[in-house]
Amino acid sequence: PSALVSAETAPRPKENGLEARIRQALRDVIDPEVGINVVDLGLIKDVAVENGRVAVRMVLTTPDCPLASYLVEQVRRSAQRVNGVQAVEVTLSAEPWDGGATRAGPGQVNLEAGD
Repeated sequence: PSALVSAETAPRPKENGLEARIRQALRDVIDPEVGINVVDLGLIKDVAVENGRVAVRMVLTTPDCPLASYLVEQVRRSAQRVNGVQAVEVTLSAEPWDGGATRAGPGQVNLEAGD
């Protein structure tokens, strides 16, 4: 017997591509200390969208980042500019930045110390 999926438990579409458009807009936010956008840097951990309301969860490269409030505000503004977004909340996660998105490949810069 196959399990039935209700409307409440069914996976939701990504709000007609809104999440992807938000992530693309966040690529315009550059961390001025390293010159790389927050998406490629791995600082954006989650983008959740529901009825035009957006929740962005991000981390910082260091817990005491002097640019924390600047980066949070730039992320909020960039997401807010996307057509279809009604409200944006950006929260900083306490989880450590793993730098995984910055591991060097061909033609890329490696930001991890000791490599």
